[in-house]
Amino acid sequence: MYQDTKRLRSKKSVYLDEYEDAVITAHANLYGMSKAALMREMIMKQARELVGLGDLHETSMGKRAG
Repeated sequence: MYQDTKRLRSKKSVYLDEYEDAVITAHANLYGMSKAALMREMIMKQARELVGLGDLHETSMGKRAG
């Protein structure tokens, strides 16, 4: 059914206070994406930078529609 079963996503929990959630919500609204997609991109961007890979491909983050 799936070409690569390792690409199936699993749910993870992140606990945010009201202020943190407001920041994520504002960014998601600004870029027109879901909070989950925004946080996934932020996490993966940080992970790539930590292992020295930087941005391997462009993402929608950091680019304002217009």
